[in-house]
Amino acid sequence: MNAGEAVDAIPYYEPDQWKTLGVAGISHADTYWRRFPKLAPLPPSKEGKNSWFRRYRVGRGTVTILQAAPWNFDYTKEPALRSSYRRNVFLLSRFLATDGAEMTTPLRNFFTTPAPLLRQDLSRNWCMMPEEKIVNATENAWKPDFDDSGWQQVTLPHYYDDLGYGWYRLEFEPSPLLPEELTLSLGPVDDESQIWLNGKFLGEVTKANAPMDYWCRPRDFAIRRSELLPGRNVIAVRVKNIFRDGGMAGSPRLFADGPWLNSYYLQTPEEEDDPYRYYRW
Repeated sequence: MNAGEAVDAIPYYEPDQWKTLGVAGISHADTYWRRFPKLAPLPPSKEGKNSWFRRYRVGRGTVTILQAAPWNFDYTKEPALRSSYRRNVFLLSRFLATDGAEMTTPLRNFFTTPAPLLRQDLSRNWCMMPEEKIVNATENAWKPDFDDSGWQQVTLPHYYDDLGYGWYRLEFEPSPLLPEELTLSLGPVDDESQIWLNGKFLGEVTKANAPMDYWCRPRDFAIRRSELLPGRNVIAVRVKNIFRDGGMAGSPRLFADGPWLNSYYLQTPEEEDDPYRYYRW
């Protein structure tokens, strides 16, 4: 390549010197990497150092050669290189902006899209009735279209003091902002329980299948947002009280894990590892 005047740039130029090279917005932090990448050969700089960057004036324009690129820092294999990868992304972006590259950004869509709702409270508007007061309860009370208009209105947690079976039902409408992966958490049920969602049997906890903690085990079920109906949904719970007071002892809710729990923020600790890799970017 026949180029005009070559302008050297090594990692430790002062910010003002970067400006004289026609590159603004670059600081020491952008060019500080935990490991210097293996670069294709460029002529050494005037100071004899291996240049990762060269800028040539050609006619009225410039040609930029940037050998250090984000893909030189594979943080999936070496997590300690995450900060180097991030800095190099910023560096490349500033070079592209300086040279007039057209930029697009997802920030506008990000800020105009409602944030996902990570929790919906389901502790209110329940109704309850002892099983002996329900006609053919085991055949009907779990069905979504069952008429529970005459039942007692309760807010959970709620207990009753009669031994035996009692039924709880809730009609609710899920928020459209809930993400796809959800947990339906009803909390502990004292003592035994059978649970349905929209007529689908989710499971039971009894003294037989959970002898150590049947009265206090949280009733949590993994569900998908698409499994819920767009309008009315019905939860039905059959409770068996076998000692003292019984009932639904928790505060039911729909919830999802925060997105940060499934991202690169959490790592498996390794012996003698660099503690800085566990800091969030």
